[in-house]
Amino acid sequence: MNKSFNGLEGLIKKKLKREMNEQDMFVFFNKHLTHIKIFGYSKRKYSLIYERLHRGTFKVATSNQKAAIEISANELLKIIRCIHLNGNQK
Repeated sequence: MNKSFNGLEGLIKKKLKREMNEQDMFVFFNKHLTHIKIFGYSKRKYSLIYERLHRGTFKVATSNQKAAIEISANELLKIIRCIHLNGNQK
């Protein structure tokens, strides 16, 4: 979770082999699922949102924490709001 704008962009290009575009947001969690970074690009600028939970964990729909998965904007909102993807509140 130490990476900022340049580090996250490099990670996306090298590890994911993707280029930044306006349609994508990249989401990163720490290993304990208590911190989240959301990184995006829009009209020649980068945005970085960083949140840390005071207690509890974010609920993510993958068992492999190092896996890259694709989710919808709605699913991302549910994760940020700490709602289980099956619809139950935490």
